[in-house]
Amino acid sequence: MLFLDSFEILLLACENPITGFGDNKIVKRINCTHNIFSPSPVMIVADPFLVVKDDVLYLFYEEYRYREKGIIKMTSTDDLVNWEQPKIVLQEDFHLSYPWVFQYEGQWYMLPETSAVHEVRLYKAVDNLFDRFELSDVLIARGDCEQIPRMDFCDSSITEKEGIFYLFTTINVGRGNELHLYWSENIQGPFVEHTQSPLIVSDKYGRNGGSLIEWEDKLYRFAQDCDGEYGKNISLFEINELTRHKYDESLLQEDLLTKSGLKSGHQYNFVRFKGLNIVAVDQRIKIPYIGCKVKRLLKRWLK
Repeated sequence: MLFLDSFEILLLACENPITGFGDNKIVKRINCTHNIFSPSPVMIVADPFLVVKDDVLYLFYEEYRYREKGIIKMTSTDDLVNWEQPKIVLQEDFHLSYPWVFQYEGQWYMLPETSAVHEVRLYKAVDNLFDRFELSDVLIARGDCEQIPRMDFCDSSITEKEGIFYLFTTINVGRGNELHLYWSENIQGPFVEHTQSPLIVSDKYGRNGGSLIEWEDKLYRFAQDCDGEYGKNISLFEINELTRHKYDESLLQEDLLTKSGLKSGHQYNFVRFKGLNIVAVDQRIKIPYIGCKVKRLLKRWLK
C-alpha cells in the first residue's frame, strides 16, 4: 500500500480569528482526490487565500496533481452556499503555490511562491473578475554567482507601512528555515535586504504560514511549524516594531490549528465577509493511492 501525504482546504465561520476559533462552522471544504485507484490524483489543495470584492468572496489556492506542477485555482461565492466552478487563473511551466492576492492603488496583484525559478515574482490581475493573472515584475532574483539554496524565496508576503513596503520570505541553505526581510519605497522594487535579516533561523517559526494580517490596529504574522515534519502546525506572532532598521515580534500562540480542534496543517488566512469572520486553513491527511503505485510499476516495467 502506498500512503501519500495530502492536503485539503477548510473554510470556517468563527467568532475570533486571532484569539481562537471558539464555536466554528465549516462553510466550505475542498477535497483532494479520494479515489484510491486514480493514477494521477489531486494530492494537494492547499495554501488558501481569501479576498472580498464587491460583496463576493474569492478563494485562491494551489492544486497539485501527483508528480505534476502546482497550478493556481480560484472559486467564488456571494452567499457561502453556492460556489462557482473552480478555474485555473495562473499556470507556468514550473511549480506554483501560495497565491496571496492583494490590492494596491486600484490594481489587484498576486504574489505566489515561485521558488522553482529562484525569484520573487509579482503578478497582476488582467481583469476585475480574477480570471487571469500576468507577470508584472520580478522583485528579487537569485544571482548566477550566488550559492543556490535548497529552498529559495518561499511563501513571500508584503506589508506596507508609512510608505515603505516590507517583503518577508524564506530561504534554507541547510541550517534551517531563514526568515529574510527586504524593504522598498516602491511595490515594484528594487528591494533592499533589512539590516536585521535573517530575522530568525528556525524550522519551527522561520517560514510564513499565510500573509501578514492587520486586525484591530495590530499586525500579525502566521508561521508554519516545519520542525521535524512538513505541515505540522501554525504559530501566531504579533509584530511590535517594523522599520527600515528595526524589527521585533512576540510569540502569542503555538499550535493554533490543533488547539482549535483541527488536524495538522501549514496555512492560515481570514477575512471579514457579510458580518462573519471567515478563516481558511489547510489540513494534512494521508490517503492510500493504489493507482499511483500501479502507475509506478507500469512505468518501470515498460522501460
